[in-house]
Amino acid sequence: GIGAPANASSVYFISLQVGFVILSNSSYNQGRDVLLGTRDGGATWQELFDAPAPAPWPDGPFQVFAAGHGIGFEHDEGIVLEDTPLITADWGKTWTPSGSLIHVSGCSAFYESITGLSFPNQAHGWATLSCGSSPSTSILFTVNGGKTWSENSAPVNSRSGFVGVSFPDISTGYLVS
Repeated sequence: GIGAPANASSVYFISLQVGFVILSNSSYNQGRDVLLGTRDGGATWQELFDAPAPAPWPDGPFQVFAAGHGIGFEHDEGIVLEDTPLITADWGKTWTPSGSLIHVSGCSAFYESITGLSFPNQAHGWATLSCGSSPSTSILFTVNGGKTWSENSAPVNSRSGFVGVSFPDISTGYLVS
């Protein structure tokens, strides 16, 4: 196990053995966020990087690919009040902003926060989001690694909105409502 009290803000495995977790308020580094990695399916974890304040750092869903490239989202508590897409090319050591999300229909002035993220490859990805404290029925997608996002135009029925998404390949997806 992880072995320290902290809040896991996101967990992602690139294989059955290799995975990552971002811990918020980690005792590993005086209450700062930290990225841990495992190579044995989660039996043991090692600190990879800690959040360099005030540099961008994902505190929402993230995904790292086998080549060390990845995408994550930082919660913006400023004036804009929407998650900012971040990218990494060094296994999560550094993150840089990469464009912005679109404003989805039905969210109006409410904060848009990414709740689920799935990339079956580095180019194609899908995300679920919340509007304020309520899950949205909108699904976002990208075909360029998260540089730009679009709202899914095909209607998907859900009374309560979606909180998670998983795409094992670009034509097969699963939603959690």
